[in-house]
Amino acid sequence: MPSKKNTSSVEGISALLESLSALLNQPMPVANGKAKPAFGWQGGKRWLVNELLPLIPEHKAYVEVFCGGGALLCAKPKSECEVINDKNSELVNLYRIVKYHLDELHRELDWCLNSREEFNAFKEQRGLTDIQRAARWFLRMKNGFGGAPDYFGRAREGGGAAHSSKKARLDVLRALNARLDSVVIENLDWKECFRLYDSKRAVFFCDPPYTTGEAAYGAWTIDDLAHFRETGLDQLKGTWILTIDDTPANRGLFRDCDIKQYSRANGISRKAGEGASQYHELIIRPNDGRHVI
Repeated sequence: MPSKKNTSSVEGISALLESLSALLNQPMPVANGKAKPAFGWQGGKRWLVNELLPLIPEHKAYVEVFCGGGALLCAKPKSECEVINDKNSELVNLYRIVKYHLDELHRELDWCLNSREEFNAFKEQRGLTDIQRAARWFLRMKNGFGGAPDYFGRAREGGGAAHSSKKARLDVLRALNARLDSVVIENLDWKECFRLYDSKRAVFFCDPPYTTGEAAYGAWTIDDLAHFRETGLDQLKGTWILTIDDTPANRGLFRDCDIKQYSRANGISRKAGEGASQYHELIIRPNDGRHVI
């Protein structure tokens, strides 16, 4: 028969294990401050957010058709209904894991290093579970050069992608988790996204692949863009905001719309100062009164 002392010890250990289990299963706290994109994205709209925000009209539903890094979603106030959509299945998987399995994602990331060896290994073995896939793809995006998951980013004097702080990454994911709380996450073709979410009180933010291929992420042709307008944008009951590269052909295709041009330093030369080349982009809205705030 066990002694009272042994019984007491067992009960104490059991209580300790129960407390530890409860602690591990608690949701992680949300970081202070606004959510922001969790990683760089080729063609992302961080630099254009302040121009886009005032152009979003009153609406019930807000839909990002080509979500990418989600810079505008993170910056805007919450809407009654919000949807983000993208055809990139790795991106969509990451957003879903951040929303539904944040603690497990954090635990997976906690074992990972800012290492070229791990970066290259993750390209070959992308993970056996959705959580592993999300963690490895996220680290490839964070440590990749210029928001590309295939090239390890480094800098001789700091500031490169692979110098990113582990704590800062986790804080960003906590804030993004809170922002995605009531957001619907889709992995659809743009046609299906329009079909499912179009309504008179919907606004669609569209940032499709550019026709010049500047960001090298599956550029469209002018025919692709024309098809997108004719069979997509022009058929919507709701309104839309489009960002696209500034070319004569693109201006001609949307000549009957409200067009604004914005410029930025081009790609890698963005930090090159006065000598940096300029890249021009357009913000386009329908010129039929639907976008009036």
